[in-house]
Amino acid sequence: MLNYNKTIEPRYNGHPDIMKGRDGRYYMIAGVEPSVDPVNPAVWVSEDLLEWEVECLIPHEVMDTIKDYKTQPRWFGAPKLFYDEDSDQYMITWHSCLDKYYEQGNAEWESYRTFYVLTKDFRTFTSPKRLFDFKSDTYKDMATIDTIVRKVDGKYYSIVKDERWLETSPTGKSVRICSSDNLTGPYCEPEIAVTPMDKDGYEAPILMPNPEENGWYIFAENIATKYYERFDAPTIESTTWTKFYLPIEDTRHGCMVRINQIQYDALMEKYGY
Repeated sequence: MLNYNKTIEPRYNGHPDIMKGRDGRYYMIAGVEPSVDPVNPAVWVSEDLLEWEVECLIPHEVMDTIKDYKTQPRWFGAPKLFYDEDSDQYMITWHSCLDKYYEQGNAEWESYRTFYVLTKDFRTFTSPKRLFDFKSDTYKDMATIDTIVRKVDGKYYSIVKDERWLETSPTGKSVRICSSDNLTGPYCEPEIAVTPMDKDGYEAPILMPNPEENGWYIFAENIATKYYERFDAPTIESTTWTKFYLPIEDTRHGCMVRINQIQYDALMEKYGY
C-alpha cells in the first residue's frame, strides 16, 4: 500500500488504466470526480510514475454521438487506454447502457456495450463506434463491460466481462477473451473463459506476462469479496485458466504496470510507509 491509501490527484475517480505512449511517458486514463469537473474521462501523464499532471480532459462531445445510449458523463463507464505502435494511435474504450433501460435493473446491465474512439494526439478523435459485433446466437446479445485491448505476438486481444445474468446466459458474469488481426476488429467469439461463471462473478480484468515470460496472468476482481484474484495459463490462447489463490485485499478496479528496481525504490521512498 502506498501513500496511506490516499490518491495523489484530487480529480481522480477510479477505473485507471496505465501504459506507455509513443514518447515513453506513462499515460493514465480514468474517471474524473464529478464534483470537481463534469467531464469524464481525463488523461494524465507522468515521466516517472511519481508526479502526474492532466494532459487533457476528453471533450464530452467526443463520446456523445452514440444513438440510443446514455451519453451523460457518468455513463462513460470504465474508460481504458491502449497505444498501438503499428498504427501510431491510441484507442480509448468504454461501455454504456441503452438509454431506455436506464435504472431498469437487469435490463440495464444486459444492454451495456463497448465503444471506442481513436486518436493520435488527444486533440482530434474519430467518431465513436461499437467494438464488438458478434454473430452467433450465443454471443450476439452479449453485454460487455471493462474491456481492455492488448497486443501479443502481432495479434490483438480483448479481455472483457460478459455482463449478462446467469438466468439468461450460461456464460454470464465471467471474464472472457477474444482476438483479432486488426485493432478495431472484427473480434472472434469470446469462447475462452478465464474465470468461472457464478452469481457474483468477476470483472475489471488485468493482463500481465508472468515474471519468467513463459506464461500469462489475468487478475480479475471477485465482486463478492472485492479482492483481486489471479488466473494463470501458459499461453494467452489457452482454453483453460487455473485459479491461483492469491487474493489481493482492499483492491478494486485497478491496473498493473511493470517497473524496474529503480522505479520501485523511488515509489517507496516518496509514497511508502
